[in-house]
Amino acid sequence: MILSSYLLNIHEPTIKLPELPDLKKTLGQKDLNVLELGAGCGIVGIALSTTLRNPRILLTDLPEAVEILTHNLALLPLSKPAHQVLDWSEPLPPNVQSTKWDVVIVADCTYNPDVVPDLVATLRRVAHGNQELLVLLAMKVRHESEMIFFELMDKDGWVVGEKVVIPLPVLGGEDEQIEIYVFRRKA
Repeated sequence: MILSSYLLNIHEPTIKLPELPDLKKTLGQKDLNVLELGAGCGIVGIALSTTLRNPRILLTDLPEAVEILTHNLALLPLSKPAHQVLDWSEPLPPNVQSTKWDVVIVADCTYNPDVVPDLVATLRRVAHGNQELLVLLAMKVRHESEMIFFELMDKDGWVVGEKVVIPLPVLGGEDEQIEIYVFRRKA
């Protein structure tokens, strides 16, 4: 939800938020190819599809997410992002492998450290031959074991180019925060 709101705010600012200038510049371009890994119900990709100019957006997840994702996409009145099954432990589908992606979105997918190596391997395969690719990661850190994602990304040749932290007030509880990162390949 926070990443969706943040992306909408980049397009049409309603509140002052910390900026990610490289991401804003990239998202301002026309005809972007955007891949979302672990799309879940599709809220981030759907939000982004309402702000970009003539995007090609592909939302991916495991078979368990197809029903809710299909339902939510069917509610859209205009053009809809495409969706398909993509398992990080499997080779990339031909259409994903053959596309030069501009942005890959990963929202709230690092909480299970057991799947992080497959996620990083998938990012490597998607980025093959594409030094310009940006990876947009949003996460709420739940436990220290999630930091394995950053270690594996570093070992795989990725660097954090930009980062913002968005406070998340919790009524009657301890406040939390959402961290948003923009990764790019090391030069």
